[in-house]
Amino acid sequence: MLNQIKAQQINIPKIENPTNNDDDIQKDSILSVLRKQNKVVLIYNVGSAWDTQPIEYSIIALSNENKWNSYLYKKWVKKHELFNTGMAEDSIMKTWDAFVDNGLFEIKDEKDIVLNCPATIQDGVEYNFMIITKNMYKRLHYEEPEYCEKNCSSVYERRQIIKCIKILWPNFGNLTGQE
Repeated sequence: MLNQIKAQQINIPKIENPTNNDDDIQKDSILSVLRKQNKVVLIYNVGSAWDTQPIEYSIIALSNENKWNSYLYKKWVKKHELFNTGMAEDSIMKTWDAFVDNGLFEIKDEKDIVLNCPATIQDGVEYNFMIITKNMYKRLHYEEPEYCEKNCSSVYERRQIIKCIKILWPNFGNLTGQE
């Protein structure tokens, strides 16, 4: 029961602004399998340009049998490993709600938004989100949204990402080391 939580009535929102190319999924054997075995896969990662191997992704997935599962995916250059984490039901539901309530199914990726920001960041924290369904894929990538929101004009999508991050940190741990 701990690692497979029966989903109540879950409505999967329509993905707006999907990523045009899902080669990332097709080339990654683990993400391909997760796509086939699940109705929806939600992935969260915090990193930077200076990260060393492995890259770690936190994942929740609603299986084709309507059961929630949680995983940690470690990805090295030549090796990929997937671990079932047995995340508590309330954390899984908070993660689902964070993606849905903050509009991650609808908002645009940072590269698709006119930001008009003179501030530059060379080695900041990056937040990555992926939403994978049977036939759609969406990637969201935001660099230092808190810094940019504070030092540049406010942007709706960035504010939603910041709200989502604040919900996800307690569930997945503070992966950035920031306070």
